[in-house]
Amino acid sequence: MIRRVTIKLDAIKNDRYQVTPEGFLTCDANVTRAGVFDYKDERGQTLRELRSPEEVFAPASLATLSLIPVTFQHPEERRVTVDNNRRLNVGVTGENVTHDEEFVSVAVKIMDKAVVAYVLERHDQGKDVELSCGYEAEVLPIAGEHATEGHYDAVQKNIRYNHLSIVPMGRAGHNVKLKLDAKPKEQTMFNFIRSALKIDGFHMDAIEAEVPKEAQSILSRLSAKLDEAVEVIRDRAARIVELTKKGDEAQAKIDTLTEEVEKLKADNAALSDPAGEKIQAIIGDRKALEETAAKVDVKTDGLSDQAVKVAVIRKQSPEFKSDDRSDDYINARFDSVVELLNTAEKENGASGLAKVIKDAKEAGTATKVDHRDEFIKQSQALGDK
Repeated sequence: MIRRVTIKLDAIKNDRYQVTPEGFLTCDANVTRAGVFDYKDERGQTLRELRSPEEVFAPASLATLSLIPVTFQHPEERRVTVDNNRRLNVGVTGENVTHDEEFVSVAVKIMDKAVVAYVLERHDQGKDVELSCGYEAEVLPIAGEHATEGHYDAVQKNIRYNHLSIVPMGRAGHNVKLKLDAKPKEQTMFNFIRSALKIDGFHMDAIEAEVPKEAQSILSRLSAKLDEAVEVIRDRAARIVELTKKGDEAQAKIDTLTEEVEKLKADNAALSDPAGEKIQAIIGDRKALEETAAKVDVKTDGLSDQAVKVAVIRKQSPEFKSDDRSDDYINARFDSVVELLNTAEKENGASGLAKVIKDAKEAGTATKVDHRDEFIKQSQALGDK
């Protein structure tokens, strides 16, 4: 007689996880995602690497997540092999690997008593159990800008998984974890990134934080408003620079005009004193001019200094025209005539001076003979001495 014994064991089922009669814990898990992750290189510097959806969700890559070891923390050896599996292995992933638009998911079975206790304790405390994949990939030094996660320095290709680790904090974010709750938390998270700002002396470092998804629109609007404010500040700063430049130019003109006004005031004060040096100099210059004019019989009453000089020049060169002649030119011609008169007077006395006047008068009435060139030559010769 064969006695059949049927063993009936009920599994303990809580929320979305299950503890089997053997004490194993099974549940679904989000094990990785696409995006930009931070890594440390050999020198301890942070590198940001892009894991594109095309690479993360590639069938060949997803297949390597099926039935791989689960470890508690990443092993120092970096890879789980037949040599260290007995020491490191605390569970295994399921056979079917799926993904949605955001996460890659697979069932997980934990078969180590201490780790099961750790997971249940975290769950009772309302804390998540985060995960991190150990894998190999080709890393290409291609930099770029991710639409939501910002700058990256390199791109991962041909991702191949070796193990799945239970960790305190995963690189892929809080939502890459064991799914232990009865239903997903209503509050999902998203990665908010705000690039660095620099406006002259003002600096704001880049911000990267995982925040509730319902805050996404608010933070995005605030970030956009900040960008608008920065542009306004830059425009106003440029306007201030422009106005400051114009103000400096205006102040320079004011300073110049102020100097001119002060000079005019000083000149006016000097001209207001009949006994002053300026007035006496003007009187002396006029007296000398009138004495020169008297030598060639030029009347000075009612004539300005320049008119007197023109009249004296015409005594030497009757056809001299002063139209469109500058004051400097007239002054030079007058000085030449004065030099000629002084020389004639010095060499021949009154007779020499009379001859100059006589020759000038004859030149004024002559119809065929023009002595102007001779007078000019004499004036130039005197000037060269």
